[in-house]
Amino acid sequence: MSDFTVEDYQEFYEDWVADYEPIGFIDYSEENWEKIQKMNPRHVWTNHSTCEDDRISAGASLYRNSCCWDTFGWWICKNAWEGPDDAYLSIDASAYLPCPTCNPEGDNDEGPTDCACEGDGYITWYAD
Repeated sequence: MSDFTVEDYQEFYEDWVADYEPIGFIDYSEENWEKIQKMNPRHVWTNHSTCEDDRISAGASLYRNSCCWDTFGWWICKNAWEGPDDAYLSIDASAYLPCPTCNPEGDNDEGPTDCACEGDGYITWYAD
């Protein structure tokens, strides 16, 4: 479990938005994947799941049938990302965090039944 808070994750996401200026989102489909491959990959970020949380990763990638990684779609950004072509630049797009209502310290894995969290004392937070 990370020591980052919801506010930290939100700040990371807002910094990413400020730096790269996303101008649109294209949902995954075979047809859209063909379109994405024709774009400059430095202006594309892949929105995908991992085995833990969702991520937004630099470049045009397609994750299918690869364990728990799955592509949701692609962010098209005004500003290009920089670095080597094989760099893995990525930010969290979600996080599984202790519920601030019933488990603010993150030490209660049960969670009360009357809380709005997912029942185990944790919630999934999404950046967008």
